[in-house]
Amino acid sequence: MSLQGKKSAGIVKKLFQLDLDSFPAYGHVTVAYGGGRTARLAKISRTGRPGADFWCDPAEAEDLWECLKDAGGVPSGSAVLEPARIEGGIARYGVDMDESNLVLEANLPNAVATKKGCYIGQEVVARVMSRGHVNKILTGMTLDTVVEEGAAVYFENNAVGKITSCAWSPKLGKAVALGYVKYAFADRRGLEISAGSGVPGVLTPP
Repeated sequence: MSLQGKKSAGIVKKLFQLDLDSFPAYGHVTVAYGGGRTARLAKISRTGRPGADFWCDPAEAEDLWECLKDAGGVPSGSAVLEPARIEGGIARYGVDMDESNLVLEANLPNAVATKKGCYIGQEVVARVMSRGHVNKILTGMTLDTVVEEGAAVYFENNAVGKITSCAWSPKLGKAVALGYVKYAFADRRGLEISAGSGVPGVLTPP
């Protein structure tokens, strides 16, 4: 299970006396709860805000769930996580990227070691890093309404990309989306675009 959001660090400190902010990304440790039960905690953000994932014995999952609730966690599901994930610019495998994408297209520069050799795809990554840039890149957008995944993104009536994820954000009162756009547009925050059948929006790169 996963604990995500701005209160996550406080809940982790309350339950386990750990400073989540001091952990490196993906740092992990065994924690004790509920009278001797244990779980593995890893610092993983799924929304762009502080967060932690937990692994435990399935038979003890309900106890961990109750501990997190009692400490201030609010039960929620994918309907809450999805817009928060998109707002945070967090790509999801199988939706925003797959084996056909370069890691640099998916805007995941920290997912590979750019100075390490001898891994599958290393030559392509090194070539992109040293000689230029990818042709398209995953970026964020806000739209007036939700559009279907795969909808085209337009700038001045010219197709410049496509949507990969889209959900309604109660926080923003608008739809949020992730999608690939041509490299030249990727960092143009506030650029007015449209998607699908003409839904207005703007680019919101991370």
